[in-house]
Amino acid sequence: MVDDDCDLGDTLIQILSARGYDARGALDGRAALDALESWPADVILLDLSMPVLDGPAFRAEQRRRGLAPRARLVVLSANDEAHEAAEELGACAALVKPFSLRRLEDALRRATSSAGTRTPISRSTCTSRRGARS
Repeated sequence: MVDDDCDLGDTLIQILSARGYDARGALDGRAALDALESWPADVILLDLSMPVLDGPAFRAEQRRRGLAPRARLVVLSANDEAHEAAEELGACAALVKPFSLRRLEDALRRATSSAGTRTPISRSTCTSRRGARS
């Protein structure tokens, strides 16, 4: 998941990891692009509003550079714009914050079943600001 909310990201990383996902992330779109250079995600959870490089700009650059071209996208937003933006960005699902764990799991199930795998990129755990995590 790519999101600048550290608390949300840390929580989701822990939950998704406990459920068997290889969950990783970034605090902004630029950091996510760097991560995708060495780790081609199957699913990307993407916040729309972030500093440095927002969700739409990340998606455009991800496509332009051909990074994780088969990754399915799930859009996250605190605004009601999530569903409209999801269509524009080619996402398979959209979640409006705050969302329930059940809704997240449903979106991941849809994304991973269409991707044929269970390995999403989960949002930033603030590792780029707090140091490496083992």
